[in-house]
Amino acid sequence: MDVLSWPCTQAYTAFSACLLTGCIYSLYDDEDKDLLIEKNLSQDSPSGRTDDDNVNNEELYSTGLWCHTTGSLCMWVLVNTLCCFLLLMGKCIQLVVFGDLRINEKQNLKDKTWNFLFNKLIFLFGVLNVRTEREMAMWCLCFSALLFLQLLAQLCKDRFEFLSSSPSSTALGSHMHLLLVLMCLFVSSGGLTIICVLLGFSFGMHTLSFMAVELYGNVWFSVADLFILTHIRFLAKEMQRKLFQHKNYMHIYDVMDTRFSMATMEELASRDDRCVICWEKMYTAYKLPCGHLFHKSCLRSWLEQNMSCPTCRMSVNMSGGHTGNEQEGALFSLGATDVPSRPPTRYHSQLFHFNGSQISNWLPGFSVEVLHSPNLIILLQADDSRGHQDEEIVPGLDLTE
Repeated sequence: MDVLSWPCTQAYTAFSACLLTGCIYSLYDDEDKDLLIEKNLSQDSPSGRTDDDNVNNEELYSTGLWCHTTGSLCMWVLVNTLCCFLLLMGKCIQLVVFGDLRINEKQNLKDKTWNFLFNKLIFLFGVLNVRTEREMAMWCLCFSALLFLQLLAQLCKDRFEFLSSSPSSTALGSHMHLLLVLMCLFVSSGGLTIICVLLGFSFGMHTLSFMAVELYGNVWFSVADLFILTHIRFLAKEMQRKLFQHKNYMHIYDVMDTRFSMATMEELASRDDRCVICWEKMYTAYKLPCGHLFHKSCLRSWLEQNMSCPTCRMSVNMSGGHTGNEQEGALFSLGATDVPSRPPTRYHSQLFHFNGSQISNWLPGFSVEVLHSPNLIILLQADDSRGHQDEEIVPGLDLTE
């Protein structure tokens, strides 16, 4: 299904070129027939042709060309041609900048494409309620350009994560192509934003005035509100998550520079081992308090997910103070009464779980869980043991009363 769902680029390009060639041929063939008929009629007339007739013929030719271009078949052929042009441009950018894509990059592009198409179909037929074919074609052109920019942005994001986690590509030269693509995306997005602002101030004010007139006389519920609110909620959650990740990243970066020391050349030469995170040879490394060495980028990525040593699992305290083993030793050195009491552990049993993000990123997720308290189990076991002890002391005692 993966092969069938994504047709070959060469076959799609050849098919689009044939469609465009046939459309252009039929367009000029029809126009030549119309001009030939009109020329024969003008030659049969005794007055002949005048300059006004030439002007009228040019206007007629332009009008006929516009009518054929805006026709149903030719219009969709032009939309398909633009999509093919964007696909070829994306392939060229991939070959020049990114090279061969990795498996997770291809999968992310597929997920992004299907998610975009699903959301835009709901937006077109459920929110906008498009009625004319020409309006549908214009929206398809707009969404094709947006999809092209979003896929490039997703590809840049995945490649940047790969480069940032790879210690062999920390030089600036390996990031120059990626920075150039990001700058082009930034300029394109800025240009689209300026166009939207200009069109919004030109035509949007009249729409707002028209809606303000009917504000108190015609109130209704629209699916567009629900659709837009779900997307705004998702964007707000994503921004909050990104801000938290950036704050955590800056904190870890500062702590690594202040608390962890660089390994000396003697230590690297004496150990002569590889980084256990990326399994590549270490030429420069950071040393944890436990003595293990790792690449700086690998250690930073690891500490963003887990505050422990990847080798010995020793807790790494990023907030200052003692390390995890020192804190545990301090606890064991105290008396039994000095150890703080821990709350009872509660065991969760998941009864049902629905993950809406696997279908679409704006669908919610919920789960039903059953809470089990271990205190009840301990009490029941204690009652059973006490009953057996009573039976041993007093034979024949009926405990069911």
